Amino acid sequence: MVGIRRENSRPGDPNFIKSTKELPSIEAWFAQKEKFRAVGHGFPMGMPQMQNCSPELDQLFQETLKPKITSILGKFSIDYSSIRLDDWRSKGTGEVQHTILVSSDDTNTTKWKTAAEEILRVFRHELPLDFTGDAQVELQNKQLMNTDVSRALPNEPALIKCLEDTREEIMETVMDSLKDCWSSIGYHMRVPLGSSLDMQGCATVMVYCRFGSRGDFKTAEDRILKVLDKSPMDIHVEIAPGEVFLARNADGPRFLSDIPASPINGASISVRGNNTEPGSLGGWVWLHIPRRDMRVRCVLTCYHVVRSPNETIAAHTDVHGVVPDDRRGHIVAEYPASCDGQHTLDILASLPKHKANSLEVRSQYRDLYNRMINPAIGKVTLASGNRISDNSRVDWALITSPSTFRPNKLPPSPSKQDTFSLSLCGAFAMNPDSWVMSFGDVELGDWVSKYGRTSGTTYGKINHLRREVRWPSGERTYEMEVISSNGEFSRPGDSGSMVVNSRGEFVGLVLATDSSTPFGVTYITPISHILRDINKMTDGGFLTLRPDDYGWFTSV
Repeated sequence: MVGIRRENSRPGDPNFIKSTKELPSIEAWFAQKEKFRAVGHGFPMGMPQMQNCSPELDQLFQETLKPKITSILGKFSIDYSSIRLDDWRSKGTGEVQHTILVSSDDTNTTKWKTAAEEILRVFRHELPLDFTGDAQVELQNKQLMNTDVSRALPNEPALIKCLEDTREEIMETVMDSLKDCWSSIGYHMRVPLGSSLDMQGCATVMVYCRFGSRGDFKTAEDRILKVLDKSPMDIHVEIAPGEVFLARNADGPRFLSDIPASPINGASISVRGNNTEPGSLGGWVWLHIPRRDMRVRCVLTCYHVVRSPNETIAAHTDVHGVVPDDRRGHIVAEYPASCDGQHTLDILASLPKHKANSLEVRSQYRDLYNRMINPAIGKVTLASGNRISDNSRVDWALITSPSTFRPNKLPPSPSKQDTFSLSLCGAFAMNPDSWVMSFGDVELGDWVSKYGRTSGTTYGKINHLRREVRWPSGERTYEMEVISSNGEFSRPGDSGSMVVNSRGEFVGLVLATDSSTPFGVTYITPISHILRDINKMTDGGFLTLRPDDYGWFTSV
């Protein structure tokens, strides 16, 4: 069999890389394979999130721009089915890009780039000076453009063995060819966006490279294909932009529509002094340390969510963790996170008078204001720090919090219905007895769910092969992936969320996200790894979900 790649561009294609002495960026390399999208400047945005533009901009578009755009398209003999103007953002973050989108069914794209550039010049000339954000024009054939997204590998032993047999040589090839560029290597099934769940897809080696990095991607691709040519199955390869980030918030504060008096699973939390990077409350557990005769009710989340904002203290706890006998890192945890709480108060206070004076809004403002007078829910008492163990990242923290302690609930329904289905794995019945009663092993191929501060309830599937990750620090690990079939399993701010399997067992915490588009992968820390690390760190300590349970361990 053979290795397979998407065809590289040729002269005349809209994103063709002209021969230069400088190596291409990963963005240019990825864009040049797209023959049916052309933009006025830069590169096409990967699966953007779109929203309506302002009424003022829409009026300008309808009355002034649209007739001129139609004339330009006619000059270049480009047929179109629609022209629209929207505000685009890359995965909902970053600067707004006011984008004119021209949809076409044409297959001859040789004039698209020139047309897009001319339309963009007209657009920029007509834009009022007080408009902020970038301007862009894109021509696309939606039926033919690349919209592939990742799915988890199926439980097919022959395919998995085939990929496992190539991993070492693929890794050596990537490290040699893209040593200054690569950020992770994954093994996925690739399918067009919107495909049915039973669509097979193409087994693909996904090599992700840091944004802005430059390299000889063609040579790297050629060398990887030679490795795959020895495989007994057809395997595709894709070299794409993407990086792995801890899933703490980078999107800015979030409006909290509901603030219970006591926190719930997935609630917005942070630590005192951290006003920019909230995370999620994972779950409540009992910490037992027999040699200290210690049994404490705690909140479990990620260490990086409650890492001290004092860099001197953090430098120590990153290496040594947080321990009971050393006060460094015993920082106060708060609910809600101060940035989210203050942002919500500001929005409520700025509402029009007739809305601000409603009983509901006044009650919401009062409850949140009172909550933020004393947001403390406890202190960090034990944490991993930033460490590598068993070739995976270790990242957990325990907050002593007896006043908030409650049973852990399964992720709530994402709709108003009483149940929701995790595709192919049954349904959670949401009722007062829907508690998480036990820890469980993460099983490859299992469906899992989580409820987090940012993205709420989501579900996905554990991939059958771990992702090799090179962190910004240079450390290399193998991490367990969750891949959602209909969106992102997590977003920034979901770090620390409790992950449960289809049997309602607590199996892990959300650790990090992949910024590749359109549906980034989530990395989780299995609860079995956390329990083993706590046992080692405390010389025999363990966690339980109920006070009288025995310690739960696994050989996985």
